[in-house]
Amino acid sequence: MLVDTGRGDDCLRNYATLMRNTRSLFSPGVGWSYCNAGRVIQVLDGRTWDASLQERISGRLGPSRFLTLPEQIMSHRSQHGHVRHSEEPLWELAPTSSIIRSMGPAGGVSSSADALLDFGAAFLREEAGTPGATLLSADSKRLMTETQVVLDRAADAAAPRWGLGWMLDTWNGHPVYWHLGTTIGNYAWLHVLPDDGLVFVVFCNGGAAELAGPEVFGAFATELAHATPSERNLPSGRALEASFDERWLGGYADFGTSLELLRGERGELLARVTSLHESGAVDQLQLSLFPAHSSHQFAGRVDELSPWIRVAFTVVDGRRCAYVDMRCLPALEDAAEPVLPRGSRKSPVSA
Repeated sequence: MLVDTGRGDDCLRNYATLMRNTRSLFSPGVGWSYCNAGRVIQVLDGRTWDASLQERISGRLGPSRFLTLPEQIMSHRSQHGHVRHSEEPLWELAPTSSIIRSMGPAGGVSSSADALLDFGAAFLREEAGTPGATLLSADSKRLMTETQVVLDRAADAAAPRWGLGWMLDTWNGHPVYWHLGTTIGNYAWLHVLPDDGLVFVVFCNGGAAELAGPEVFGAFATELAHATPSERNLPSGRALEASFDERWLGGYADFGTSLELLRGERGELLARVTSLHESGAVDQLQLSLFPAHSSHQFAGRVDELSPWIRVAFTVVDGRRCAYVDMRCLPALEDAAEPVLPRGSRKSPVSA
């Protein structure tokens, strides 16, 4: 659900109020789907999410290290996202530069590469007086970097495990804490390799970013640490070779993404994916699904300049579910229809 609840300090509270009657996708502890906890932070900390970010992180690393409001960002050099239309080789300026304030915790933070490097270094440094040394307590670091959730292997998610906030992985024996972020044509990756004393930051604001970013941090990891990033499942055969249990055909949805799984005219497996984006646009993709790691995991993309979209099927909480990258979508007979705001438009497919 994407609803603009204004620019006031009460925007997150108002947004949460709108979700009062929203059903959970599944029972606690039995499934996994990516979300953000900005309102939880506000309630626990007793101030706005923006103020908590400034006091607890930016204020300890240095002034103006992490910014959340357009009037703050406009005083600095900043990058504007770029998007492209389906099957077009050129990228153009994104229609807007920032998401609405009520979605701030989901991607409203702007920072420099140096600021993110200092944040990542807080998980390496212990000496008093160094940037980030007092950013986190030992207990907080432990909870963030120890496994709290092991993801269902069926999901083919970006990382196999999660701590509190961090994605957790191991690259041929090297522990990695990391996270990525995307918002309206902007992309960012932050990786910490604690045993190697390394932090990598990569920013992209257009082009085939979701393909280029992993190439960049992967090259650094290989060169500096002899660590090879984990590869997610790629197609292992042609679309017509996809073996599939017909019971998975049908529709799946949460409140921002829907998937319709069907057979094409030649018998190939097709996925129609509709996604509500931060800008308010609605992207509609139709993908031929290629077989991947197992009989319930697939991959598809619009063209060679687009990233692979992973689609997998499993049972969560006794219900049929489809994993689409980082989202868990219950079968439609068990889930509410996606809520799209009035006036939202269907946009051309973007990379």
